[in-house]
Amino acid sequence: MMHGGIVTILRYDPEADPESRNMTFEDIPYKNFTVLNVLNFIYDERDPSLAFRGRLCTRGFCGGCGLMVNGRPCMPCTTLAEREMIIEPHPSFKVVKDLVCDWEQVDDDLSRLDRIKKPYPTIMVDAEKCVHCRDCILTCPVGVYDVVDKKVAVVNHERCLGRLCQLCSDACWKTALKVTD
Repeated sequence: MMHGGIVTILRYDPEADPESRNMTFEDIPYKNFTVLNVLNFIYDERDPSLAFRGRLCTRGFCGGCGLMVNGRPCMPCTTLAEREMIIEPHPSFKVVKDLVCDWEQVDDDLSRLDRIKKPYPTIMVDAEKCVHCRDCILTCPVGVYDVVDKKVAVVNHERCLGRLCQLCSDACWKTALKVTD
Protein backbone atom coordinates (compact mmCIF):
# COMPACT_ATOMS: atom_id res chain seq x y z
CA MET A 1 0.00 0.00 0.00
CA MET A 2 1.37 3.36 -1.05
CA HIS A 3 1.41 6.08 1.62
CA GLY A 4 3.04 8.85 -0.39
CA GLY A 5 1.93 10.93 -3.31
CA ILE A 6 2.25 10.62 -7.06
CA VAL A 7 4.18 13.34 -8.84
CA THR A 8 4.38 13.67 -12.61
CA ILE A 9 6.99 16.10 -13.90
CA LEU A 10 7.33 17.37 -17.44
CA ARG A 11 10.96 16.70 -18.31
CA TYR A 12 12.81 18.39 -21.16
CA ASP A 13 16.49 18.53 -22.03
CA PRO A 14 17.01 20.31 -25.37
CA GLU A 15 20.55 18.95 -25.63
CA ALA A 16 19.43 15.33 -25.28
CA ASP A 17 15.92 15.16 -26.76
CA PRO A 18 13.88 17.54 -28.92
CA GLU A 19 10.62 16.43 -27.27
CA SER A 20 9.45 16.79 -23.68
CA ARG A 21 8.22 13.76 -21.77
CA ASN A 22 6.40 13.06 -18.52
CA MET A 23 8.17 11.23 -15.73
CA THR A 24 6.15 9.88 -12.80
CA PHE A 25 7.47 9.36 -9.29
CA GLU A 26 5.43 7.32 -6.82
CA ASP A 27 5.36 7.10 -3.03
CA ILE A 28 6.65 10.65 -2.59
CA PRO A 29 6.13 12.28 0.82
CA TYR A 30 3.79 15.26 0.56
CA LYS A 31 2.04 15.81 3.90
CA ASN A 32 3.24 19.09 5.44
CA PHE A 33 5.58 19.54 2.44
CA THR A 34 5.69 22.44 0.04
CA VAL A 35 5.99 21.69 -3.67
CA LEU A 36 9.63 22.76 -3.35
CA ASN A 37 10.18 20.22 -0.55
CA VAL A 38 8.79 17.55 -2.88
CA LEU A 39 11.10 18.60 -5.71
CA ASN A 40 14.07 18.59 -3.35
CA PHE A 41 13.12 15.09 -2.15
CA ILE A 42 12.89 13.82 -5.73
CA TYR A 43 16.25 15.41 -6.54
CA ASP A 44 17.99 14.10 -3.41
CA GLU A 45 16.43 10.63 -3.24
CA ARG A 46 15.25 9.64 -6.73
CA ASP A 47 16.71 11.65 -9.60
CA PRO A 48 19.64 14.05 -9.21
CA SER A 49 19.34 15.02 -12.89
CA LEU A 50 16.09 16.94 -12.25
CA ALA A 51 16.59 20.63 -13.03
CA PHE A 52 14.54 23.23 -11.10
CA ARG A 53 15.13 26.51 -9.34
CA GLY A 54 14.83 25.73 -5.70
CA ARG A 55 17.82 27.07 -3.89
CA LEU A 56 16.77 30.71 -4.16
CA CYS A 57 15.01 32.67 -1.43
CA THR A 58 12.65 29.75 -0.49
CA ARG A 59 10.13 32.21 0.98
CA GLY A 60 8.22 33.50 -2.02
CA PHE A 61 10.14 36.78 -2.23
CA CYS A 62 12.13 36.42 -5.43
CA GLY A 63 9.64 34.65 -7.72
CA GLY A 64 12.45 32.73 -9.42
CA CYS A 65 11.04 29.28 -8.69
CA GLY A 66 7.62 29.90 -10.31
CA LEU A 67 6.08 27.00 -12.20
CA MET A 68 2.78 25.22 -12.85
CA VAL A 69 1.19 22.67 -10.49
CA ASN A 70 -1.94 20.90 -11.70
CA GLY A 71 -2.40 23.53 -14.38
CA ARG A 72 -2.16 26.53 -12.04
CA PRO A 73 0.75 28.96 -11.71
CA CYS A 74 2.35 28.88 -8.29
CA MET A 75 5.39 29.61 -6.20
CA PRO A 76 6.55 26.10 -5.18
CA CYS A 77 8.42 27.40 -2.15
CA THR A 78 5.16 28.59 -0.55
CA THR A 79 2.57 26.25 -2.11
CA LEU A 80 1.57 23.17 -0.13
CA ALA A 81 2.01 19.88 -1.94
CA GLU A 82 -0.97 17.78 -2.94
CA ARG A 83 -1.20 13.98 -3.01
CA GLU A 84 -1.27 13.97 -6.82
CA MET A 85 0.58 16.64 -8.72
CA ILE A 86 1.50 17.35 -12.30
CA ILE A 87 4.40 19.79 -12.28
CA GLU A 88 5.38 21.73 -15.40
CA PRO A 89 7.43 24.81 -16.24
CA HIS A 90 5.56 28.09 -16.65
CA PRO A 91 4.22 27.99 -20.24
CA SER A 92 4.98 31.60 -21.14
CA PHE A 93 8.75 31.23 -21.07
CA LYS A 94 11.43 29.29 -22.90
CA VAL A 95 12.39 26.14 -21.06
CA VAL A 96 16.10 25.82 -20.39
CA LYS A 97 15.85 22.31 -18.91
CA ASP A 98 13.05 20.47 -17.11
CA LEU A 99 11.40 23.06 -14.82
CA VAL A 100 13.96 25.84 -15.32
CA CYS A 101 12.71 28.71 -17.49
CA ASP A 102 14.51 31.67 -18.98
CA TRP A 103 12.46 34.42 -17.30
CA GLU A 104 13.75 36.96 -19.81
CA GLN A 105 12.74 35.16 -23.00
CA VAL A 106 9.05 34.72 -23.81
CA ASP A 107 8.16 31.47 -25.55
CA ASP A 108 6.93 31.94 -29.10
CA ASP A 109 4.56 28.98 -28.76
CA LEU A 110 1.96 30.55 -26.48
CA SER A 111 -0.58 27.90 -27.47
CA ARG A 112 0.56 26.06 -24.35
CA LEU A 113 -1.15 28.77 -22.28
CA ASP A 114 -4.44 27.01 -23.01
CA ARG A 115 -3.43 24.39 -20.43
CA ILE A 116 -3.63 26.91 -17.61
CA LYS A 117 -6.93 26.54 -15.78
CA LYS A 118 -9.13 29.57 -16.23
CA PRO A 119 -9.66 32.09 -14.85
CA TYR A 120 -6.25 33.67 -14.77
CA PRO A 121 -5.42 35.59 -11.62
CA THR A 122 -7.15 38.96 -11.48
CA ILE A 123 -4.93 42.01 -11.17
CA MET A 124 -6.66 45.16 -10.01
CA VAL A 125 -4.88 48.51 -10.23
CA ASP A 126 -6.51 51.36 -8.33
CA ALA A 127 -5.89 54.30 -10.69
CA GLU A 128 -6.55 56.82 -7.93
CA LYS A 129 -3.86 55.37 -5.66
CA CYS A 130 -1.22 54.45 -8.27
CA VAL A 131 1.58 57.02 -8.55
CA HIS A 132 3.37 55.06 -11.31
CA CYS A 133 6.49 54.57 -9.23
CA ARG A 134 7.27 51.35 -11.16
CA ASP A 135 8.03 49.25 -8.10
CA CYS A 136 5.68 46.58 -9.46
CA ILE A 137 7.64 46.46 -12.71
CA LEU A 138 10.92 46.06 -10.84
CA THR A 139 9.69 43.29 -8.54
CA CYS A 140 7.54 41.19 -10.89
CA PRO A 141 9.63 38.14 -11.86
CA VAL A 142 7.62 37.38 -15.01
CA GLY A 143 7.00 40.75 -16.68
CA VAL A 144 3.32 41.34 -16.03
CA TYR A 145 3.68 45.14 -15.96
CA ASP A 146 5.21 47.79 -18.20
CA VAL A 147 4.92 51.51 -18.86
CA VAL A 148 2.32 52.50 -21.44
CA ASP A 149 1.78 56.19 -22.20
CA LYS A 150 3.92 57.10 -19.16
CA LYS A 151 1.73 55.04 -16.83
CA VAL A 152 2.15 51.60 -15.27
CA ALA A 153 -0.10 49.08 -17.02
CA VAL A 154 -0.81 45.35 -16.93
CA VAL A 155 0.53 44.12 -20.27
CA ASN A 156 0.98 40.36 -19.77
CA HIS A 157 -1.89 39.26 -17.55
CA GLU A 158 -1.54 35.60 -18.57
CA ARG A 159 1.97 35.40 -17.07
CA CYS A 160 0.87 36.32 -13.54
CA LEU A 161 1.87 33.73 -10.95
CA GLY A 162 -1.18 34.58 -8.84
CA ARG A 163 -1.77 35.55 -5.26
CA LEU A 164 0.88 33.13 -3.98
CA CYS A 165 3.51 35.39 -5.52
CA GLN A 166 2.09 38.88 -4.96
CA LEU A 167 5.52 40.49 -5.08
CA CYS A 168 3.97 43.38 -6.98
CA SER A 169 1.28 44.11 -4.41
CA ASP A 170 3.75 43.68 -1.53
CA ALA A 171 6.07 46.22 -3.17
CA CYS A 172 3.28 48.74 -3.78
CA TRP A 173 3.67 51.24 -0.96
CA LYS A 174 0.46 53.00 -2.06
CA THR A 175 -1.53 49.73 -1.88
CA ALA A 176 -2.76 50.34 -5.41
CA LEU A 177 -2.40 46.71 -6.54
CA LYS A 178 -4.43 43.66 -5.63
CA VAL A 179 -3.96 40.16 -7.04
CA THR A 180 -6.66 37.51 -6.59
CA ASP A 181 -7.13 34.01 -8.01
